[in-house]
Amino acid sequence: MFAPVPGPLSPDPEFEAMERAFQLEARRRIQRWVVGSIAIFTLLFVWSHADRLYRHTRRAYYSWQALSSDSPLAGVDLARVHGELLTNWVVARNDDPIEAEAAKETMLEALDSSPPLTQLFETLHELSAPDEGLWERHDLLLDTIEAWNNILRRSEAPWWLDSNVMVGQGQTQFYVKTYHVQGTMVLKVGQQRVVTRLLARADSLNVLEFAMGHASPERDHASVLLHRIEDHATDVVWPALASTVTEDDSSLRSYVRREIKTALSPAQWQALSSTSEARKVLKDIVMRVDQRRKCGARLVLRIKTLDGFAMETIRWLRGVAARESQFECPAISLREVHELDKASRVLRRASGVREAIDTMLVWLARGVAIHEARHIADQRQSRGLERKMDCEHCPESFGVRTRAELSAWVAELSWGPSPFATLLHACSLPKRTTSGRAVNLIVQRLGPQVCVMPPADLQNRARLLERDLFGRDEAIREITPLPKRLRPLKRG
Repeated sequence: MFAPVPGPLSPDPEFEAMERAFQLEARRRIQRWVVGSIAIFTLLFVWSHADRLYRHTRRAYYSWQALSSDSPLAGVDLARVHGELLTNWVVARNDDPIEAEAAKETMLEALDSSPPLTQLFETLHELSAPDEGLWERHDLLLDTIEAWNNILRRSEAPWWLDSNVMVGQGQTQFYVKTYHVQGTMVLKVGQQRVVTRLLARADSLNVLEFAMGHASPERDHASVLLHRIEDHATDVVWPALASTVTEDDSSLRSYVRREIKTALSPAQWQALSSTSEARKVLKDIVMRVDQRRKCGARLVLRIKTLDGFAMETIRWLRGVAARESQFECPAISLREVHELDKASRVLRRASGVREAIDTMLVWLARGVAIHEARHIADQRQSRGLERKMDCEHCPESFGVRTRAELSAWVAELSWGPSPFATLLHACSLPKRTTSGRAVNLIVQRLGPQVCVMPPADLQNRARLLERDLFGRDEAIREITPLPKRLRPLKRG
């Protein structure tokens, strides 16, 4: 048997050295594994987000460039740049390389006193070349425009740009729309403050807009498009006043007339109501001329002023009607030209129409501002401009945009100052559009005759519907009111 060794045991130095070496190697393996994993994850992240990182880097550079200049817009005629010159450059850039270079030089001369805008414009010119890679440079173009807008915003300049790349048959084109910021208003949606900008189109491109406002998940403010609201006021609301109604009439047009009469002064109401029939004649004939293009007619008529058609235009149309009379489907008849002449004479003799339209524009813009503010609130609350909003009783086929429009339309009806005028607009929308599908659900819930004979308590019923569909009762109020008069810019 072995006897115990007296005294304390001495550690084995060789064993301890081996143990320490083993532990050190184990820690190093773990460290290498962690560092390797982080490196692989970083590489994968950079690879999968390379475009986004590059865009953020460019945006940071542009922001630094804007901040590094004390007066980045000094000496620049912003009205000329954002009205005439940018429009000329966009047209030339898409049509003729020689004219594009000339337009570029003119722009550079106008921007000579602003190094930041000069560099941004040179970048725009380079990126917007109408070649096969234009669409691939789409994000870079948008970043450049956003940098331009940042300079305008930091300098408190009342201008804003919006751009896109349009893919057409056989050609891809880049365009820029410019707007003059005529003011801002602040609304409160529930407990949220939403800033809404009042924009008037400044360019003269033939890029049409169909909405009267705009909200985007990329921006935390809403926009109201004054020029589109004026189009609606003159093409839809003003002619609607031509209806002959009695005091107890409960038709939609009757309610709209009462709303407008309340919003306008007696003189303004007289100016619009006494000329509404003449405006309706112009609109009806223009629509008939447009419809005849389906049978081969090529005449295009547009009402460009509140005074109707000038005498020179009427004389020219008489010649067109005389030539067209030989065809089975004439573009326009002599009788229609006579009606256009008669209605235009009524409008030219009228006074106070411009002032009345400007006041009605403000009245209608308040409802559009509520519509767009609801979009921004939905985006903040549930990313409603990017994901399907929860909606009781909504068909499963309703996608992100349809649910978002349903939310905004029912909110405008519920909280706007002119629910019947809003309903008149909603009922005129094509049913196959996103907004049209949303409005169709509202019509089904409020009653199939609501577009003809709406209930007197339309706004209360809309609020009940909003609560039923979206489970909310969030009042939308104006914190800062609109100016008393607004007028879109006169574009070329």
